[in-house]
Amino acid sequence: MILEFFKYIREEGKPNQWGIEGKDGDLVRFDNINLFVGKNAVGKSRTLSALCEIATLLSLKKPVSNLKFKDSKYHLILKEDNITYEYTISIENRLITEEILRVKGIEKYNRTKNIIYSQTSLRFDKLDIAATDPITSIQDKDDEYPYIPEIFEWSNALKNYAFTNQYEKNHLIKDKEDLESSKLIEDFSPDNVIKLFFEGKNRFGQPFIDTIISDLHDIGYDVTNIDLLKNKLGIGISVQEEELSEPTLQLDMSQGMFRALSFLIQMEFALLSKISVCLLIDDLGEGLDYARSKSLIDILIYKVNNSDIQIFITSNDRYIMNKIPLRYWSVIERKHNISVFHNYHNAREIFDDFKYTGLNNFDFLATDFYLQGFKDEQEEEKEEEE
Repeated sequence: MILEFFKYIREEGKPNQWGIEGKDGDLVRFDNINLFVGKNAVGKSRTLSALCEIATLLSLKKPVSNLKFKDSKYHLILKEDNITYEYTISIENRLITEEILRVKGIEKYNRTKNIIYSQTSLRFDKLDIAATDPITSIQDKDDEYPYIPEIFEWSNALKNYAFTNQYEKNHLIKDKEDLESSKLIEDFSPDNVIKLFFEGKNRFGQPFIDTIISDLHDIGYDVTNIDLLKNKLGIGISVQEEELSEPTLQLDMSQGMFRALSFLIQMEFALLSKISVCLLIDDLGEGLDYARSKSLIDILIYKVNNSDIQIFITSNDRYIMNKIPLRYWSVIERKHNISVFHNYHNAREIFDDFKYTGLNNFDFLATDFYLQGFKDEQEEEKEEEE
C-alpha cells in the first residue's frame, strides 16, 4: 500500500497556519519514490513531520491529545493494487470532529453520521467512538470492518529515518534474551535495526546477508561479512572489512557506513518479506561522499521502484539532486503559509521541457524553471517581435 494523494492544513485561520497542497490547490500526488527539494524554509522537513504525525495517530502510537498542533485537517488517498482508501480527518482543539473513510469511492465510515458498514451483516451499523479515538482504534474487529486494519497497517509501517541521527548507531541490544523477544513488526524502525537484522538472518539465511554485502560493495565499502557481535556494552551489528583483521562494531563505524548499512538492511528485509513499508528519509546521503551517494541512489531506485516500498526523501545535496531523475521530484514552493508542490503529475510539460535546456537537474530548482518553464522566454520573444 502506498500513499497516492495527500493534503494537509493546520491551525487554519490563525497566525501560525501552514498547509500542503498541489499547485492548483488540489491534493498532491506521490509515487513509490519521492524526492522533496526546495529552497530553505519551504517545508521539506515539515512535510515529513506531517506525514509522520498522521501515521503515529492512526497507528495509535500517539493520542490525539499529544499532537503538536490543536487544529489540523488531513486528506489521504492510499492505494493497494487497484483498491483506493480515501480518508479524511478534522481535529479541533485536539478532538476529532469529522472523519470519513471511503473504499473504492464508496463510503464505509462517517463519524458525523455515527455509521460504519459491516462486512458480516452487509449493512451500516451504529458506531459511537470517543472524540479522542481515530477509527483505527477498532482495527482488531477485522472480520466486520476489514478495511480498518488496512489503514492501521499502513500507518504502523511508516518510519521516520534521519541520515543525520546518531542515536541508532550508538544503540545496542542489552542481551540475547532481549534480542530474541523482540516483536518484529512493532520494532521495524531504525533504532531497532539490530533486531531486524537478527530476524532477517534467521528467516532468509545467508542470501539475505550476501545481498546486503553486494550492495555495500556497489556503494564502495569492501565488506566480506556482516554479523552480530557482543561486547561489554551489548549486542550490535558488525562488519568485516577486507583490509582489517578484526570485525568493526557499529559503534566504531563511520556515520556514513552505518547509515547505508542500516538503510540496506531495512530495505532488503522489506523486499524479501513483501512488507508494505513507507520510509521518511531526511537528508539522504549525509555522511557519504559523492560516489557513494550516487551508488546508494542507483540501488534505491532499482529496488524500490514498483515495489511495496514507498520512500519520501529530502535533500539539499546537489549531487543527489542531479542523480535522481526529475520524474521523482516534488519541488516545493512557499506561498505565504502554504507549501505548494510542483511535480511530474501536475506540471508534466514543464518537467519534460527541461531536458531541452541541457542543464543539470539542480538547475531546475536553482533557475526557478519549475515555475514557468519556457513561458518567460516565449513572452520575451513575443514582446521583442512587437
